[in-house]
Amino acid sequence: MTALTSCSKDDDAAPSSQALLTAKEWQGNKYLIDGQDMSSFLDIDQMYWKFNTNGTYTMRADGDSENGTWELTSNNQKLLLDGEFTLDIVKLTNTALNVKYEDEDIESGESYTVEIRFIRD
Repeated sequence: MTALTSCSKDDDAAPSSQALLTAKEWQGNKYLIDGQDMSSFLDIDQMYWKFNTNGTYTMRADGDSENGTWELTSNNQKLLLDGEFTLDIVKLTNTALNVKYEDEDIESGESYTVEIRFIRD
């Protein structure tokens, strides 16, 4: 007696970080400094990022646009922009991209954490 069995491939595999990042354009939602919401001081909802599958990006804000290159590093936990600026990926889902980085006040020398949260439909 011979029995045949088959396993179905799981078609609902989670999308890769690159697929999540490049699926659609991201719109700014919140701008936090050391955890405090500073969004009201900026037109954060007028900031847009579009990551392309060829490793390029376009950022639009305040009527200006900037183009550059991007790469996921550190096991998809970091986003390297233009080969020199690294953002930590705090959250990346179908509808949310949260990134953070450390910055320093030029005058006081004090460091602080900036977190930018993006959303999309």
